[in-house]
Amino acid sequence: MGRWTSDDGSLSLREVTLSGSTDDKGEARAYARPTALLGATTSVSDATQNGVDVVLPPIFALLSLGMLTLLLWAWGDLDTIRSRLRHR
Repeated sequence: MGRWTSDDGSLSLREVTLSGSTDDKGEARAYARPTALLGATTSVSDATQNGVDVVLPPIFALLSLGMLTLLLWAWGDLDTIRSRLRHR
């Protein structure tokens, strides 16, 4: 448990856990996401780039498009969209 303060000093969070590691002085450059849905004010992450932030958004986007396509196909609307696109 520790305290996190933003670079400009405008935001400070107390009793947060660090997802990452500290240096020899027990300090770490970290970031917080105060608007996050889960753990917004209880955890901060070290400043190293992790693969989750890069990989998950495109995966969720592809899964969403796939699910939308599947629903359109199941409801029979995919053929309607195709026919309208052909007549343009």
